[in-house]
Amino acid sequence: MMPALPGDAHTVPRLPTTLDRRVWLDDWAGRALVIGGVYIVLFWIWLRTGWDGPENRALINNLAIFPLHALAITLAWRASCLAGLRREARTAWRLVAAAQTMYTIADAGWLYYEHIIGSLPAVSWVDPIYLTFYPLLLGGLVSFPAAPPRGAERLRFGLDLATVLVSAGLLFWYFFLRSIADAGYSSVFESMVALAYPLGDLVLLAGVVIVALRPHNAVARASMGFLALALLSFAAADLGYSSIVLERDYTSGSWPDALWIPAVWFLAASAHVHRTHTARTALRQLSGEVITANTGTRRMRLLPYAALLAGYGLLLAVALIHPVQPLSGLAIGAIGLTAMVVARQVVAERAARQSETRFGTLVHNSSDVIAVIGEDTRIRFVSPSAQRLFGVHPDELLGAELGAHLHPDDAGVALVALRTAAERPNSAPVLARVRRPDGSSCHTESFVSNLLDDPAVRGIVLNTRDVSDRAALEAQLTHQASHDPLTNLANRTLFRNAVRRTLSRGADACDGIAVVFLDLDNFKTVNDSLGHAAGDRLLVTVAERLLHCTRGADVVARLGGDEFAILLGDVPRDVDVITIIERLLGSMRRPVVLEGKEAFVGGSIGIARWKEGDSADDLLRSADVAMYMSKRRGKGRYHFFEPPMHAEALDRLELEAALRRAVAAEEFEVVFQPIVRLDHGNIIGIEALLRWTHAERGIIPPSVFIPLAEETGMVVPLGRYVLNEACAQLARWRALPGAANLWVAVNVSGRQLHETSLVSDVAEALAASNLDASALVLEATESVVMQKTETMLGRLRALEALGVRIALDDFGTGYSSLSYLHRFPIQLLKLDKLFVEGLGRGTADSTLARAILTLGSALGLRLVAEGIETAEQLTELRRLGYELGQGYYFSAPIVASEIETLIETRGSALGIPHSAAGSRAA
Repeated sequence: MMPALPGDAHTVPRLPTTLDRRVWLDDWAGRALVIGGVYIVLFWIWLRTGWDGPENRALINNLAIFPLHALAITLAWRASCLAGLRREARTAWRLVAAAQTMYTIADAGWLYYEHIIGSLPAVSWVDPIYLTFYPLLLGGLVSFPAAPPRGAERLRFGLDLATVLVSAGLLFWYFFLRSIADAGYSSVFESMVALAYPLGDLVLLAGVVIVALRPHNAVARASMGFLALALLSFAAADLGYSSIVLERDYTSGSWPDALWIPAVWFLAASAHVHRTHTARTALRQLSGEVITANTGTRRMRLLPYAALLAGYGLLLAVALIHPVQPLSGLAIGAIGLTAMVVARQVVAERAARQSETRFGTLVHNSSDVIAVIGEDTRIRFVSPSAQRLFGVHPDELLGAELGAHLHPDDAGVALVALRTAAERPNSAPVLARVRRPDGSSCHTESFVSNLLDDPAVRGIVLNTRDVSDRAALEAQLTHQASHDPLTNLANRTLFRNAVRRTLSRGADACDGIAVVFLDLDNFKTVNDSLGHAAGDRLLVTVAERLLHCTRGADVVARLGGDEFAILLGDVPRDVDVITIIERLLGSMRRPVVLEGKEAFVGGSIGIARWKEGDSADDLLRSADVAMYMSKRRGKGRYHFFEPPMHAEALDRLELEAALRRAVAAEEFEVVFQPIVRLDHGNIIGIEALLRWTHAERGIIPPSVFIPLAEETGMVVPLGRYVLNEACAQLARWRALPGAANLWVAVNVSGRQLHETSLVSDVAEALAASNLDASALVLEATESVVMQKTETMLGRLRALEALGVRIALDDFGTGYSSLSYLHRFPIQLLKLDKLFVEGLGRGTADSTLARAILTLGSALGLRLVAEGIETAEQLTELRRLGYELGQGYYFSAPIVASEIETLIETRGSALGIPHSAAGSRAA
């Protein structure tokens, strides 16, 4: 058997409504039906015991049925008035109500003749009213919504219906129609009226067959059962009445009355059940429960064969009991029944062969692999496309266990997921790697259908497709998100996770680890004198030396800029750490040849050893503090972290206090960087950026004060300030000629997105500047968006509801899964400058940039390339098809008045070299 999962029942919240009680006690209608049912039982007992006299019994019988008549009419009209009911169902219940109304009027006429006049005429005005009941009720039956039969199914349905009706017609003809014709009525009209009632009963029988054979939805099926019982009761009562009348022996209260009364009750119950179940289903859907549609029904497949047996049984009985009577009519009818049943079988077999051929053709030519898995996880069927996808002939897979052909790392998880998907119709697809004979693996995605209960399948059906290309792209993005693109070392996120995993192994493992921070000395001098390209080559060389000096199990990372980190394992003594550190410093002292010149760049190292209670962040912070201590003490050396090293912490506290004062005094300045069309350079958007110039420290980079503001919560008022300033400036710029469609982009941090006040802050900023919401774009990074996913999703959807557009900043450097692009309301992707840096230099960045553009275009997203600094990068982005971009090649972040000048010159910023607009440090 396949492995079962732990219990994970899907519960539906209990609804505060009487519909949670039993159907028959939920309201006045249900209680009235219960009382009516009790009355019917008592009436049957009374009918059997013969209480009172026959006259009183007749009067009580005729009067007592009228409350049931009224209830049936009321409930049928009530069912037709249910809100949300399909139009066909409303029409059907109105026709049923009209039919019951005519029947009630006719019963009142009957009561008038029997108890007021004292005699019943052979034919009266009551008969046309009774006879109107039959076509109205039949019209209601055929009006109920049901899946119409198509093609061969339609012909088979017609043959089934005809078979039953012909068989019933033979019975009616022999037992009733001949007897009525020979009864000696005084006029032809009386004979026609007498014959009309059995024919009407035949119509009712047709209605029963239609209800039985036509597929209804799950809501209607329960009520259709009661309706079928009502029709059978009406027909049986009418036929019994006709038999008694032919023998001149009918009195009120006879046994047919015991069928007419429950027939009316069944009709009322049908209307009540239909209305109650429809309302219950609607409330369950509102509560969030998934209602699985089921439009099929169990066909009464033996019904036409039973009709055939009934026809031949009648023929045999007449031949044995009354051998002198002519049998030609019955024989012709039996032959006709046989022909119809044979034709039905031929149609069914032909449809089955066509369906099998069509299914086989589809499966044979499908690009996906279709497989049937038994409960023992063995493969029972696999389509021919397995040869193309997996390199294995389908015959070789039959009978094998599914797990034997899966990658060992995926087999157990895949089988558990397979069981889960088979039990839950809305489960996610199963992802697994399938092993090929040549040793390679194929990444697959399988959609699961549980057909164990289907006698034609009796297995779990997998529809499997090859998703290797998608997996490769996700793996590439995963690597990009967790590794430094320049040196291919681990990045800060991956390094921090490695430290956390090591600490989670327990105190024994923690005692033998050390975190090392290394910062290059004088790297800025090399970078400024020889250029960024030479600086990049220096960083690559340093990365190679660090890998060479460490062991294979150690984690080496580039944290950013010229900062590196190393996680050393299995170094229980400080001397073990020092041996590795001295080897590192020795390699750093060797010169590096750059641009034909030797460059000497040393390194300052800080080391932190784990102590009880330290977290990963504590270790990283301690190593960082120790590294800064090494720099202050002369560079090119190392220091272990010691508790007295709090200078850095004190400095941070001072900066935090200064930040709080600056926020209160609004000492910040908002600058703006244009976003342009890459084809002609016209400005179509502006990104708002925050700058802080401290009175004593001077310009403090955003990379310094923004993280601090994030940690302390000061980013919320700062973000509100930037938002208001950006909207106000945009309103002024839009008043300029040709700038009516200009939009502004504002960065929002994770802390802001967690604040419930963000949505109201945005709405107030837009209202204060009288801006349309579509003019504002809010930018958030991938890592921020994926924090507390459900909370973030709700906040972004609330912003989308305002009309604000959402942009995903630094795409490709954060969370790597592509699924969130579908879930989150994102309209723009901003390609991180890391992907742009290598463009035009023959690197693989062009391929990745093209893949991301293709992905964004397929999802209907607009892409903005960030960090454009050279004409080569611009040319390559244009060639790839990127539409929008920004960077120092066009303009550095500038003040609002300079933006106004650029707008008035209609995008002439395209021709401004970045050196004229300002340096990167501006």
